[in-house]
Amino acid sequence: MRHHKSRGNITNTDKRWKFLCRQFCKTTSLHGFNFFIDNDNPVVERIFWLVALIFVYACCGYLMKNGVQNWLSSQAVMSMENSPTTVASVPFPAITICNTNQIKSTVFNISEYLELKQRPNVAINHTLRLQYITSNMSEWSKAEKADWTPEVGYSKPISPKNIPRRTAGAGNFYSFSALMSLNYENYDVNCNSGTQGYTVLIHSPADFPSSTDTQLAIGENSSEAITIQPKILRTSKQIKNWNPEDRGCYLDQERNLYYFKLYTETNCNLECESNYSLLQCGCVAYYHPRDLITPICGSVMMDCIEDALVRLAELNTKTINRRCNCLPSCTTLQYESNVRKVSYIARPSLKSTSQDENITDTPPDLDSNDALNGSRLKFDCIFTVYYRDRNTLGIVRVGLITFSDFLGNIGGILGLFLGFSWISLLEIIHFLILRPLLKSRRGNNNQ
Repeated sequence: MRHHKSRGNITNTDKRWKFLCRQFCKTTSLHGFNFFIDNDNPVVERIFWLVALIFVYACCGYLMKNGVQNWLSSQAVMSMENSPTTVASVPFPAITICNTNQIKSTVFNISEYLELKQRPNVAINHTLRLQYITSNMSEWSKAEKADWTPEVGYSKPISPKNIPRRTAGAGNFYSFSALMSLNYENYDVNCNSGTQGYTVLIHSPADFPSSTDTQLAIGENSSEAITIQPKILRTSKQIKNWNPEDRGCYLDQERNLYYFKLYTETNCNLECESNYSLLQCGCVAYYHPRDLITPICGSVMMDCIEDALVRLAELNTKTINRRCNCLPSCTTLQYESNVRKVSYIARPSLKSTSQDENITDTPPDLDSNDALNGSRLKFDCIFTVYYRDRNTLGIVRVGLITFSDFLGNIGGILGLFLGFSWISLLEIIHFLILRPLLKSRRGNNNQ
């Protein structure tokens, strides 16, 4: 009796599912199902529709597989922003001024050093007096707290007290100007290859100055007008949840640096160079970031530093297991610059009495008595930096295929091949889940 009852339950279940399948095929909005279950249609016609449906579903599955693979392997691309950005919302660039003569000849004479080095059997102390050619890194900690980050922007309304500084507009009225005087008694031909003047680096306030920044040479007896325009690269919100490698950049909170508060590609590379130089040579170059207990490499170790940087560059060219892995930051700020020379007549001035012999106030006019007294003359060089336009059009990093695009592609394939829609999905849920549950509950209630 139990055996016959079990077989009867199985038979009833099969009949019930066959009935639900026939009902679904008759009432569904999906194309083609009602043709091959209709008993009034010839067998050949029903076989034709069955084969056609199998072929169409196979093509649909193949195209959907390609669509999913394209979406998963989608990369970020660059696109122009729809609206311009005013220069008042971005910081004025950081301006780093470097004297082409890095060592004062009155403190350390390179010519005498090279002459002694060529003499045989002469012992030379190779340790240069680096305190005269490097800055004290602890001075950076004295700066006021910044209220700007590349990703968030300024956290306060525009004000002259904003750090970093920003301007309200473009043109010479909103400019930075510097007047510098050259002190020739501190120049050494063997130190600066005979050049006299300054190198001006224009870079983002978030970046530590490096050789990759825009460099402008300001020579003696010259006046330069430098027009700049910010280049802003942002990342859209739609791809911020992507993996950094797929996105091609790091957000502020995704990568922390030891020596820098803000992550940028330049800062990351400098820190990586410093760490690798310390690992290979036991010291770092004077221009690398460091703490107070890290030794600085002298002239004898500079060959080791150069070899270490070459090996590091080779390691970073690998596609996997790169040493630094310094991706760009997701929000970057750079500056394009154009230089326009202005005619300028050199005006001699007295030797500066200030501690900084490179940058002085406007020099006083000399009379004949000053010249006759044999005063050391200096010549001025001037440069001015200002924005070219009030507005700039930025670039945004977007996904080549966003989730909305992916959903539209899949929906288009399903609708084109199957006539599938959200209503069709609800029909499937109704016949596979909802109706069997309701019938089983009715059967239990009847029992």
